[in-house]
Amino acid sequence: MLIDDLDIQDTAQAQPLRPPGQQVFARRAERLARLADGHSMAGYLQLCAAIARAQQQLFDALAAQAVHDIAALRELLSRLQQALGDTLPATSQQALHCLLALDDDALQLAAAQLRDGLPAANPASQAGLPLLGAAMQIQAVITARQRDLGSLRPDESSQCPVCHAPPVASVLRRGDSGHAVRFACCSQCASEWHISRV
Repeated sequence: MLIDDLDIQDTAQAQPLRPPGQQVFARRAERLARLADGHSMAGYLQLCAAIARAQQQLFDALAAQAVHDIAALRELLSRLQQALGDTLPATSQQALHCLLALDDDALQLAAAQLRDGLPAANPASQAGLPLLGAAMQIQAVITARQRDLGSLRPDESSQCPVCHAPPVASVLRRGDSGHAVRFACCSQCASEWHISRV
């Protein structure tokens, strides 16, 4: 169960679609930092927490801007690299340079392949793909929060009704009645849509 953005004071209303929260990345960073304490993979979890903190900073700075195009994705990737600095391993830094050197069409293709779960066309950029994914998440969360989600009518499909990415997990949200409602969580924009419990 994914609980990195679970807002304890929220109640599960009968709404079929829930937008991503304003603190989605900050909550993720807090959870990763807690998990890192005493964990055998503490270094990796702390790096993931640092990435999530950088994502939140960029989200906070850019939440009101239009970030849906490839130029914005390139800018997000570059700003993530700057925000993380020496926190990133050398191989990731080199791979990010390779990604940022791509022309717009090639960067768009790399993003599409990552989203579709396909291997990178350029092996030299492989170590930079987690950061490309992180930039894509910021882009998707901002775009989702700027959309009028009231016009969307989600079904119980395997794709997010907001950005069409696959779900990463599901959560149970308990309402005032005490009954839990199940929501699938988008792997990209962090929106949630109602799905029936088995």
